[in-house]
Amino acid sequence: MHDTEDKQWWVIEWRRKETLFVDEVCPRLGLKARINPAKKHDPFAPDIVVQGVLADLKCQQTPFFKAGELYGIDPQFAVTFNQKDHLRYNERYPDIVIYYWLDWQVVSLLSVGEI
Repeated sequence: MHDTEDKQWWVIEWRRKETLFVDEVCPRLGLKARINPAKKHDPFAPDIVVQGVLADLKCQQTPFFKAGELYGIDPQFAVTFNQKDHLRYNERYPDIVIYYWLDWQVVSLLSVGEI
């Protein structure tokens, strides 16, 4: 996992993910999508426009492993959503559509004691 404090790296990485989602994933789902043109001037603007509707993309690369223990939900089907995003969407974009891209990366399930 890359350093979570390296903001510039993450900005570039997520821009790449947005483009990959628009160019590769959406066509496979029969969706017409593009990067939101407003992002050129506002990096906090919603990410994409899908079928003409403003949308944001949430990409999760690791399951929420504690979901089973904490909430009784299979981790492979659990996602998280920031309260800060929820409040901002309600205020600025009440009709926005949220797309979740679950792009699970290979992770080890061995604990330190098993190694």
